[in-house]
Amino acid sequence: MFMICHSQRKLGVLLASFAVMLMYGCKPANSVQVSYSQDVYLSREGHFAAETFRYRIFLPASRTAGEKLPVMLYLHGAGNRGDDNESQLNGLADQIAANSKKIKFIVVIPQCPADRFWDKDMLERANKALDDTVVEFNGDKERLYAVGFSLGGYGVWSIAAMFPGKFAALAPMSGRILPRPNEMKAVSPAVAELEKASEPYTAFAERIGSTPTWIFHGGDDRVVPLDCSRQMFAAMKAAGNQSVKYDEVPGIGHEPLAFRTDGFFDWLEQQRLDQK
Repeated sequence: MFMICHSQRKLGVLLASFAVMLMYGCKPANSVQVSYSQDVYLSREGHFAAETFRYRIFLPASRTAGEKLPVMLYLHGAGNRGDDNESQLNGLADQIAANSKKIKFIVVIPQCPADRFWDKDMLERANKALDDTVVEFNGDKERLYAVGFSLGGYGVWSIAAMFPGKFAALAPMSGRILPRPNEMKAVSPAVAELEKASEPYTAFAERIGSTPTWIFHGGDDRVVPLDCSRQMFAAMKAAGNQSVKYDEVPGIGHEPLAFRTDGFFDWLEQQRLDQK
């Protein structure tokens, strides 16, 4: 009886672990990577600094030819890194499918290589993918949004600091704000300058200015400290940003929360640069 119960408990733990990995967008070891339809998630090549990179684009089914839609740049977490132009969609594709009727904008999904983070060059690539998509599909430059989870949440803060005033809204989920000491050589000069400030969170907040921002963090997160989001929220409020919100969700760990938050997509669609 003990052996049966013990086996059942082990199976339960394994299944729970697998579910969590899927939720975060991670591909379990030795599993076969899903190949996502290029009819649903278009594949494109971009060029930056004499290098070629690939990314995916989601177009809502309701889009009509030439329609001027908002464009979201989505930056994935560490578990989705790679060079296959597929794994950055793990987890995210399910979230998009679950909210297909609410997502009335184009989504640009670049991929960070396995041995990199969202550093200067990777964010320059992401920005190039965003700009190219806006041109190709007549995207609305007044409604560009940066959204990201975990390492991608960090990327959101960094790209907002690199291109202040470009994004109409930011939605970082469970992301740290400051680069680590061993990352400083790879970040942009703007991000490095902010990190070295006597009050770096204040410096970031002032750089980002009044950009509408909705910060998300699970209250039981054991991966990225809650204090990162708490300090940034407080700094943005103190800097005078009247359009910053912070959701700290009790009982939730390191999880992407924005897409399953009531009112998130409605809030996002309302944000425009020309309304500031």
